[in-house]
Amino acid sequence: MKKLFFTLALVFIANFGFANVNPKNNLNEKNDNKKEIVKIIEEVFGCASDCVRDSRNMVLQAAEDNGDNANEHQIYMEVYMMLYQSCYNHNC
Repeated sequence: MKKLFFTLALVFIANFGFANVNPKNNLNEKNDNKKEIVKIIEEVFGCASDCVRDSRNMVLQAAEDNGDNANEHQIYMEVYMMLYQSCYNHNC
């Protein structure tokens, strides 16, 4: 029974115990990968979000200057889309 237990313990250690010989390196590598992914997501979505906000503000200001409600006229949506696409294509 002792030999069986010892053999199973050796098999377990050989298969699972040394799987991560240096866990700090693996942990640092995983953290670096996560940081890079977050950075890419922030760049992509942050830029698009900025374009949405800026385009919306410009359209709302133009509608206010004209004494219109931007939601009542289709032209404001078309202008918004042109501003957004231009911003996104040139800045993102």
